[in-house]
Amino acid sequence: MMNDVDFDALARKANQSGGAREDLNKLFGAVFALDEWIFIARGELPNISPYIAARADYQNGQQMIRAFTDSARLLRFAKENNLTNPDGGAEMLGTPTKGVVEYLEQFIGNGVDGVWFNSDAESDGFSIPLKQLRPIKEHLAKLPSAGESKPFAETIIVVVKDGLMLPSGFVKQATYDCVFYCRVPPDWTENGDLKAAYLEKIYEKVYGATWRAGNDDGSRYVVEKSYSNVIKPEALKNVNWTGSPNSEKEHFFYYIGGENGEVKSVTPQEFQKDVNASPPVPAPPAQAPQNSNLENWGLSRLPGGDIEQIYLKSDGDKIFNAARTATKSSLERWSFIVSPDLNDASNFRIFSPGTVKLNSSLVPFYAAIIPHLKDYQGSGDFKFIFNFAPEAVKDLTENITENTHGKYFRVRKFQYHPPNEVADVATIDSSELLHVQTGATLSMSFALLKFSGAATNSFYFGMQGNKSEVERLLSAITPALEAAEFVVENPK
Repeated sequence: MMNDVDFDALARKANQSGGAREDLNKLFGAVFALDEWIFIARGELPNISPYIAARADYQNGQQMIRAFTDSARLLRFAKENNLTNPDGGAEMLGTPTKGVVEYLEQFIGNGVDGVWFNSDAESDGFSIPLKQLRPIKEHLAKLPSAGESKPFAETIIVVVKDGLMLPSGFVKQATYDCVFYCRVPPDWTENGDLKAAYLEKIYEKVYGATWRAGNDDGSRYVVEKSYSNVIKPEALKNVNWTGSPNSEKEHFFYYIGGENGEVKSVTPQEFQKDVNASPPVPAPPAQAPQNSNLENWGLSRLPGGDIEQIYLKSDGDKIFNAARTATKSSLERWSFIVSPDLNDASNFRIFSPGTVKLNSSLVPFYAAIIPHLKDYQGSGDFKFIFNFAPEAVKDLTENITENTHGKYFRVRKFQYHPPNEVADVATIDSSELLHVQTGATLSMSFALLKFSGAATNSFYFGMQGNKSEVERLLSAITPALEAAEFVVENPK
């Protein structure tokens, strides 16, 4: 079966936007609008089943049903993977879309994680967890019509430091930050930020429509600094909007923007009700990995071309002798920025390699960061700086640590045995940490490698999240860095 939908373009758009709801509606809406989903058939009648296979570098190596939006992609995949018949064709299994969810859900009990569409080498593949098929189908059924997106609300956090400028020019700063939570139409945002024109609408609601002109007594409110950030859909369910009382450091305000451009102030309870009324948002489709010659250097590339992780090489050379894209940061003398946009305060990423003295350990670093993370909840997989080759890991011990919100850190110790090199390794990796009140995200990782006969130990750390949080954590570990006599390794 052929169709005139450009699934490659829809999948790329959904990934490029980070899973924007409109883009997901269009992609998944097109999938569920197909007459049937087609699979490579395995087995003999009456025991025919779809082809299921795992791939180590995709979706954590989970078993995936391979589905295709048209027969041309299916045949291409079959040829690429030696699944064709002697005549060069492939057996196909077509399942009407009307009953496909019920059909595929039976495989959940067999340990199958999801359905991977268009996994041939030429296509922009995407996948859906089997457990999400039914919620997605029900969600799409509520939309006005197939392929048409119902207006959704994005949830924005805006943090403002303001003050009152007196006629003399002296600014009396507020003693607390203003935290504005806003529900706004998607077209009010751009690249994860609230557009300037709509941010001004929020300011007018807070300070008054003529606030920039000043007050009758000659004073006027001034915004000294601010940032805004779209809260990820998966974080919304973890936030209790009615449980954020004002404190000495923060005061909370709640607003809802309408399609007509108006902004109204609401109570936390009304805000929570609006969030709860939103339809479930499916997770962004996982993007199929693309082949790259960077793998020969032990490097992994982000979709936009930026190096995200630096891997241990397995050829016995000294680690990290490959070229890096990091640049020296003015943030701290021990940090290297790897964030594509140094001004992106909502997704600030650093990586710093170096050496420490021989008797160093990770304990002081762990002790320094934990007090700052009591309001963070762990979510998803553990983040890590390195991918260690599993076959070279020996004598592994692993502990998962928890706070009052659940599991959020993994501590590992093991010996690493790549060719011609042996190291005692200790690592601390966080999962995706979500602030239980603001929904802000944060992750970090530390690695200490002790090579036999070396004069120093190798030490690496990385952090990613809101810039102010990264700066705060970096400040917290500074005494530990100094005590360990950390010396940064300059990138070549």
